[in-house]
Amino acid sequence: MDEGAGKLWIDRRITQSQIELFDRLSGYSHAAAVSYKGALYAYHRRDDPDRGSHFAYSLRDVIDLLAKTGWEKIKTGHVSGNDRGRTRTNPGKSKGWRWGRDTRLAGLAALFDPLTRQQYGYGTEYRVLVDKFAQLSEIGHKKLGIDTEKMDEILAQIENILHLLTRRQSEINDEIKQILQNPSAEGAKRLMAVQTNGATHIRIARSLTPDWLRHMADEGYFRDPRKGEYWIAHKYLARCAKSHPEKVAEIITSSYSTEALERDTSIYIDLIRCVPDLPPEHAAKVARHIIGNKWYERFWADEESYLGIARYMYLEGMHDVASDLLLRAFSVPAPDPSGLGLPDTEFAMTDMGNLVDGVLEKAGKIDLLPMLGTLADLLDQAIRSDSGPGDIGDAESSMSVWRPTIEDSGENWTRDLKSSFVGHVRDCLLAIGTKDRGNLKRAMDVIKRRKYLVWRRIEMFMYGSFPDRFVNEAEIYAIRYLGDADLGRANQAMLGRCFAWLPAPVKREVLARIDGGLDHEEFERISRQAGRERAEIVQDKWVLRYLETLSDNLDAKHREKYIGLVGRYGRAEDPERSSTDYEEDVPDHKPARTEFKGIDDAFGYVAGYVPDNVVPPDYTIRGFSNIVSRHPLEASRRAPKLKEAHQQVLSGFFEGLGNARRGDEGMDWEALVPLMRDVSSRVSKGEVDGDGVGRMICRMLRSEFSKDMPGIEHRAPLWEIVESLERAGREDKDYCRRDFEERGDGHTISINNLEGLSFHALVLYAIWAARKGDDTGLDPGVRKVLDGYVDDPGRHTVSRSSALGRYLPSLYGLDKEWMVLTAKRMRGSETANAFWEGYVRWNRLYADVFSDLGDLYGQFLIGERSPGIRKTEMFKSTFDHVLLTYLYGEGAGTMFEDFLRTVDEESPDELVDHCIFRVGMVIRGEHGDPDFDPGMLDPLWLHPVLLERDLTSWFVGSKMDRRASISMYSRYVHGHTGRFRLTYRLMDELASYAPEFPDEVYGCLDRLVVSAVDEFVPDTVCRVVEELEKAGKDCRMIVEKIKSRAY
Repeated sequence: MDEGAGKLWIDRRITQSQIELFDRLSGYSHAAAVSYKGALYAYHRRDDPDRGSHFAYSLRDVIDLLAKTGWEKIKTGHVSGNDRGRTRTNPGKSKGWRWGRDTRLAGLAALFDPLTRQQYGYGTEYRVLVDKFAQLSEIGHKKLGIDTEKMDEILAQIENILHLLTRRQSEINDEIKQILQNPSAEGAKRLMAVQTNGATHIRIARSLTPDWLRHMADEGYFRDPRKGEYWIAHKYLARCAKSHPEKVAEIITSSYSTEALERDTSIYIDLIRCVPDLPPEHAAKVARHIIGNKWYERFWADEESYLGIARYMYLEGMHDVASDLLLRAFSVPAPDPSGLGLPDTEFAMTDMGNLVDGVLEKAGKIDLLPMLGTLADLLDQAIRSDSGPGDIGDAESSMSVWRPTIEDSGENWTRDLKSSFVGHVRDCLLAIGTKDRGNLKRAMDVIKRRKYLVWRRIEMFMYGSFPDRFVNEAEIYAIRYLGDADLGRANQAMLGRCFAWLPAPVKREVLARIDGGLDHEEFERISRQAGRERAEIVQDKWVLRYLETLSDNLDAKHREKYIGLVGRYGRAEDPERSSTDYEEDVPDHKPARTEFKGIDDAFGYVAGYVPDNVVPPDYTIRGFSNIVSRHPLEASRRAPKLKEAHQQVLSGFFEGLGNARRGDEGMDWEALVPLMRDVSSRVSKGEVDGDGVGRMICRMLRSEFSKDMPGIEHRAPLWEIVESLERAGREDKDYCRRDFEERGDGHTISINNLEGLSFHALVLYAIWAARKGDDTGLDPGVRKVLDGYVDDPGRHTVSRSSALGRYLPSLYGLDKEWMVLTAKRMRGSETANAFWEGYVRWNRLYADVFSDLGDLYGQFLIGERSPGIRKTEMFKSTFDHVLLTYLYGEGAGTMFEDFLRTVDEESPDELVDHCIFRVGMVIRGEHGDPDFDPGMLDPLWLHPVLLERDLTSWFVGSKMDRRASISMYSRYVHGHTGRFRLTYRLMDELASYAPEFPDEVYGCLDRLVVSAVDEFVPDTVCRVVEELEKAGKDCRMIVEKIKSRAY
């Protein structure tokens, strides 16, 4: 039995005949054999309520899959189609066929074709299978009841035919086994002759031994595969690589055509993976063939395959081949983000790292200099790909060439790639210096010949790594690049490693240069820009960084100076880990931390950051915020400790509380409210950054009010906090309006600045107070603030108007009359777009809201205040509101008709598609029972723009009145200006309507057939015709049209 087909489970209910049939079916189709096994499994599942359906579907699939095997024979020219009008006999045009009734019949006919030339009669068995396919499809589709006796009858009939059909395949399998026993040229010819289908080819390929390689190659076994078959000859070739390397190399370089390889890209990968199994001389031959034919240019489907060849070549000493392959592979031009022809640069970097690591493991045993040279060339090549036309020549002075120490990871793919190459070069140099020190000087000569600035940094890295070998070079670089704008950081790191090795005169000169501070011109430049006091601070920090690097080797004078600078500015950062320019503030006064042992450890650490001290690092604040979010109750109890803390610490604290996920834990509001009052007061006075701390307090309050977390006893102080923050909010009006006009998303703008978030907190405070307090109306303080905003058009902003619209239904529930009046006053506002956008984007329909505000909304919608509504996501939300209100609400008819006028031929396809999608959901009952008058949908069915689209999804699965559904669909079909696609779902739906509404269905079908797409298989409409004939309709004219149009 074919090893890929699996094994048929054995129990006492499975007969030996069925086991043999399963084995024979595997010779035709693995999938058919699996489906047959599924049918037997369903047959014996007596307790399965869907047993009959599963049994029918599985047996039907057996017939269908076998028919596809026969269809493949027709397409590949093994057998012509029959001439009984069911198929075309020209296999050259088979590409246009879609699998359906005609192709299935042709495939079954092709399977029975050999039997017509033998002693079996043609037609009977073929017709039985065709009939059984239709019968099984109906049983499975309709889930008709079927008893065991009927199942026995169907199974016996099909098994008898399958035994007859597979008998010839069994004979072929026996013949293959006999041939394979004696490898010979004659046997190879016979094996090639019996490859009549893909399953036979698989059986042969998996059974061949290496002794057959030469004979099969002479018969063209490794040339172009037959179209449509699963061709796995290359897998057999891979198995022979170790035993017959010379022949395998010859076959790879001579037998495989480009057409065959491009037909199946996996062939490339399998052939490439053969290379490491070949001896070096043969592997080099194949590798040069790969390079010469540019396989890497067509497929980067498996980077590891190419890099695996390069690794193997390096380890075997064939450095020229490996270098050539890598340089070519990493320079393939392609339209991808990296510009280097690599679809996934991250994987390419990972595989390159594996290659380098694999070679460096042999350091001391093989020569690493060729690897170093290749890596250097790859780095230069990557730098050139990212440099402008004028950047290559004068590399020493060019500021645009890549500097790996100042680039953020992930910012640019090409720079990530170059960064990986820098790491590989360093690793290679370190391996040479550690295990092959005799070649270290030669390796450094390779580096010195390179012209880009990155090579000077690598040089200084090596001088610092091996100070005992490069003392003289370190002396020169220590003085030459001290304080250099481009190489100062690398020089500083080098000094930290090799300062102790430098002679005493050089040490004194270095310290004297450090004492001198910044270059005079640089100092004067900073003085002119920021003042002399600022320039002196920058200079002191510059000196501090160098003294920090040399702190272990300072004399008493410089140590005292270093301690004084640390006390004034805090410690400097590590020059090898930081990329901060020397004009920026030193970020930390103590070793920066990102994780804490507990809540006490975190508060004790961040409390040291006070407003007069240095700014805490962002990563420290993030770590503090994370631990606060995990322990909100404990953190809120410690809020008084942060009264004097830095505003960045306060911002992280409130951000963490806002992000807290808790059940019943809550927060200690008694301890928290005093800190919030103090901070909000300082925000309103401008003493603290509102967009930082104030925004985080509003975010936290917005979240807490939504959850009803604070107790009502804190109402007065919380109102004081909210009011203070609302007064402090100021929006950049021009920027926000431009952003809103461009993107149409006012909500995103409102939740990203203090003004918008404070308005969110203000309205949510009113809702919270009404739920928690005794009064259920709008809070007087909130009403006063909102009235002051609405009455003053000069204060209208996108952020506040969007927030007001966002909570329109809630405010309507608190004070109906006030909200209606407010909506009227907002009608003439320049930010009315943002107001209504906030409503339609974030709220469900409220019938009572629309009864009072519908006219206002309609005036805005169609009026001059809504330009660009069709260009934004607001259109989709607006259409949903108007449609559902029109169908399920009251008084939106005029608004709906006016809105439909905005949908015209210039409307983007995305918006028209959304209209079709939403109406389809309504008709299918996904928004509730469609109990509205079907005539209300007439403007949609007959809309001139929608009539050009396919609206079949509105009819299929409709939950509306059936007569109305078929009537509307009939009018649409006769008014549709395009062509129809006759899908099975559409035909099944029409067939279900035919007994009840034969005239309407006949009219639809007649129009559908005439206006169908150019190619369709007639079995899609057979069932509709059958149902119409049962209903007494004469369908001969339609049948004639089907014959004339069917493909």
